[in-house]
Amino acid sequence: MNAILAKSQIATRKKAKDGLRDYDSPDAIFPGRPDVQITQGYIDKAWAEAEDLASSRPRLSSYCSTMNLEDMELEIARSVTSAIVQRYVFDHRPTNFSPSMIATLDPWTAVLDLQSSELSNVQLRPYVLLAHLRVHAFLCHSLPKHLRQYIPIVRALLARDTGNSFGIWDGDDRDEMLGWGVWVSASYFNHSKNPFLGENCFSLNTVGQ
Repeated sequence: MNAILAKSQIATRKKAKDGLRDYDSPDAIFPGRPDVQITQGYIDKAWAEAEDLASSRPRLSSYCSTMNLEDMELEIARSVTSAIVQRYVFDHRPTNFSPSMIATLDPWTAVLDLQSSELSNVQLRPYVLLAHLRVHAFLCHSLPKHLRQYIPIVRALLARDTGNSFGIWDGDDRDEMLGWGVWVSASYFNHSKNPFLGENCFSLNTVGQ
């Protein structure tokens, strides 16, 4: 999947005229930093427009051919794709597999039980909304057909990433972040007086992999 996403990122830059995106500049489809107050209704409307774009393959292809996907947006896309692949594997697990080979508990349901921080995150960092909408469009265009059935859950995953993900850092000085992931039980450990820390990792992304 990493190779597919990397190749798709290159394709988004073939027709791009600018070397880097300016998040203060208007996007061809999605909003940049809004001058209006950010409400849940504003975010919902932006996502509705993203879903409308994805419903038209010609429009989606045209948009993605010039979107010039940022490297950090690619890392976010990889993280979401990791979760989608895990979901696909869980849904298609052989019935004769033992519990030790594939978890019997649905990791998808577990992560969706985590609190969403979508509104507070976008209010604090308005540029995040544009990045997430662009990642959504990129995945709609780039994922293999058998994985696109999970696209509707992308927003929910992104909404829970900020408040529940853990960074993996190089050394005690935290000089470099090597990746990040969402461990459901670790998230409860971080907020509970009676923690239980297990090994359930829902999504792990390695930066620059």
